[in-house]
Amino acid sequence: GHFTELGGLEPTDRVLDIGCGIGRMAIPLSGYLDGGSYAGFDVGRAMIRWCRRNITSHHHEFEFEWAPIHNAKYNPFGNLSAAEFRFPYPDSSFDFAFATSLFTHLVRDEVGHYLAETARVLKPGGSCLLTFFLLTPRAEAEIAAGRAALSFTHPVAGGATTDPSQPEEAIAFALDEVRAMLEEAGLAIREPVHLGGWANEPNAASYQDIIVAHPA
Repeated sequence: GHFTELGGLEPTDRVLDIGCGIGRMAIPLSGYLDGGSYAGFDVGRAMIRWCRRNITSHHHEFEFEWAPIHNAKYNPFGNLSAAEFRFPYPDSSFDFAFATSLFTHLVRDEVGHYLAETARVLKPGGSCLLTFFLLTPRAEAEIAAGRAALSFTHPVAGGATTDPSQPEEAIAFALDEVRAMLEEAGLAIREPVHLGGWANEPNAASYQDIIVAHPA
């Protein structure tokens, strides 16, 4: 629903799943895309093998790639930095891209690079839907009062983490910082930003904060 209603996803779109995991978004998309296609990548090798065996075998237009990227939480044996990883797709390849619960586990330099890569692979007129934990004045007040679902109290570049010993456990960024990163990457926000329920936003559409953007 978020992809179609907020992001404008169409059944005929070529779709990129940035950090596809074990196919939790690919599986429902397999029943939605009609004339479109899907590509996803992830740092979890076993998850990619599962997706190929259980999804691609039934839906040949769904492709999965393993990315040997180091992540302290999800792939500690990776040998490549996320800040230097080039998405394995040509320029202007996708109508729609999304990253759900990904930028909540990457540090600032990695997020900036991934946003630039997202802009690179999107077609002119394409769009992307991205989820974050965003630090706004309201969210910071909820954290300070102990009412937020997560306590982002340890500073990191551009924001804060819940665990300074393993920042990738959960990272939040200041909304203004994310706006600046998107602009630097060549992406423009399709307003409004959809704030999430993790910081008790009234009438939140989802748990995490959602940003929809398009090539500027």
